[in-house]
Amino acid sequence: MGTPSARNVDQAALLGVALAATVSISAAEGPWEPIETVVGLVLISVVAAYYDFSTSLREWSWARSTALASVIALCWCLTVAWPLQSVGLNPYWWLPIVWILTAGAVLGWLRRRRHGRRSRPSVPPVGVGQAEKPRRSGD
Repeated sequence: MGTPSARNVDQAALLGVALAATVSISAAEGPWEPIETVVGLVLISVVAAYYDFSTSLREWSWARSTALASVIALCWCLTVAWPLQSVGLNPYWWLPIVWILTAGAVLGWLRRRRHGRRSRPSVPPVGVGQAEKPRRSGD
């Protein structure tokens, strides 16, 4: 068996593991800790490294894109909880806002990537393929 790549990793399982890890870490009692920021960044990097975005774009659906955006946003919330708490903000009030903004940003990014890869009608550059104007005599 070769090394794992984005093509042979179960996409739903990858998101499920990231979701389970985020929920289990954030369910701990007490204040947020710096290690949670590190774990959040690691989870985001694992999803980014092993999630097959090209498949996601070919088989694009709101459900798949929303699931991906939701998990990435939840991992981002885990990442920013301790810094928010450190500057005196209540993470329990701010994290839902961070989640909504992050999920919306990821959904928008996925949508732009999908629409950017659609085949567009080929338009030749100006002057290419156009017949020359007939020249008047004396020119």
